[in-house]
Amino acid sequence: MIVIVISAAVIILILVIAIAILLKSRKNNKFRSDIHISGGVDVDTGQMISDNNYFIGMGDDQRDTIVVGAKSQKSVYITLINMNSETRKEYNINLSNRIIIGRVYAKGILTIDNDSMISHQHCALYLNGGNVYIEDLHSANHTFLNDDIVMKPKICYDGDLIRIGQTNLMIQM
Repeated sequence: MIVIVISAAVIILILVIAIAILLKSRKNNKFRSDIHISGGVDVDTGQMISDNNYFIGMGDDQRDTIVVGAKSQKSVYITLINMNSETRKEYNINLSNRIIIGRVYAKGILTIDNDSMISHQHCALYLNGGNVYIEDLHSANHTFLNDDIVMKPKICYDGDLIRIGQTNLMIQM
């Protein structure tokens, strides 16, 4: 008789643990970490925010936000103005994918002439989530955005200055 009671208690305990695990896993499925909102309005201050890390996922550790003007962009028109050139040469780009900036003449590369300090494939511009990013491609002389070295991809804004080699390129969006 005692063996039956102990067996029943063990079975009930196993069932309770299994149900608790099932309920916990169902509860966790309501939370997502792949949601990323870049920009919005801080509900406490009313300030517009676009720091690219404002809200990630559904955790409690981020501030409340209201999404403003959310739309998907497939391309953006930008102009890079070579500030070193006497003629202020302009490069008009419909950025929909990744574009590489360098000094080699090849398909898909925006070639900058007369600057031997620019690597063959120096940096890249690309569109992600409606933002234009710049990324250094392990160039010998680095890429700078507004005098800050680009160690990881950074968001570019209208009027920003990109320095590669001895060339300064101003972004217009």
